Amino acid sequence: MSLAKRTKPLFLVMGLVILALAVPAYLRASASTTAVTTCVTPAQTHVGKRGRDYGVYMDSTCTDTAGDSSGMVPTTQSPTRVVDCGIAVAGHDDRWNVAQCGTHYQACADAITHGSEDAFATQTQNPASNRWTTTTIWCPQTTTPTPNPDTLRQHAIRLLPALAPTINPPDNGLVNLENILSNPTSTRRTLPAANVLGTTVRLRLHFDHATWTYGDKSDPDTTHDPGQSYDQAANPCHTLQCPDYFGHTYTQPGTYTISTTITWTVDYTLNNRDWATLGPLNGPTTRHTTHIRSAHTQLVP
Repeated sequence: MSLAKRTKPLFLVMGLVILALAVPAYLRASASTTAVTTCVTPAQTHVGKRGRDYGVYMDSTCTDTAGDSSGMVPTTQSPTRVVDCGIAVAGHDDRWNVAQCGTHYQACADAITHGSEDAFATQTQNPASNRWTTTTIWCPQTTTPTPNPDTLRQHAIRLLPALAPTINPPDNGLVNLENILSNPTSTRRTLPAANVLGTTVRLRLHFDHATWTYGDKSDPDTTHDPGQSYDQAANPCHTLQCPDYFGHTYTQPGTYTISTTITWTVDYTLNNRDWATLGPLNGPTTRHTTHIRSAHTQLVP
């Protein structure tokens, strides 16, 4: 057989192989840019580099970006990805993927060898900004991801109480007469336990300070305790200014909005383990409208 006859089938076979390799690559590329839902393998919750793989769920078919669609399941978030964060070792930031996982280090250990193991981050993408945000950082041996501090902060912020200020006089005050202000709360509060990503989270709040604004172009005030509401029976005040109370005095008549924002120091525990601190968090700002009038002296015959 001539050389030309022998090489023709060889070229044909090579062409078919190249075409077979190119088609899955094209399908994966198009799916990764148009898919609404991503897919992850159950192996991501176990030991192994398999946790780096993720695919796309399109046209009722889950296509693995690594070329294997077996064992793939669609996630509920869209789009979602899993990132290899590397190994968290004190003093060795070069072994941690700071660019994608930030500085919330998660140390992982192999269940068999007890040696250091890569941690992984589950991330979701904001469709408007295309930015990826880490929701959890977890270890391959951990079946339930542990919420990271950012996730806990967002959870805590949603639970911080909205406390309307106590004002006396409540609605109608007088020019040059102090309006007595306070926050109706104790310095410590415990919130009900909640489930976050399968983890029982408990939160304790400690009153740090409150910021007050008055709507009259005066400077804001900061108080480091909730204050006390006016008590006519136990601690009456018979003067325009009441030194035993916190308050604000308006010098012009008008309608004003008093607002207060409480900043809390928040402690948390996961599954009833040791307590840790999230740091200060601002609660929702509450507002109250008051009407200030001028007092007039009238002689009565």
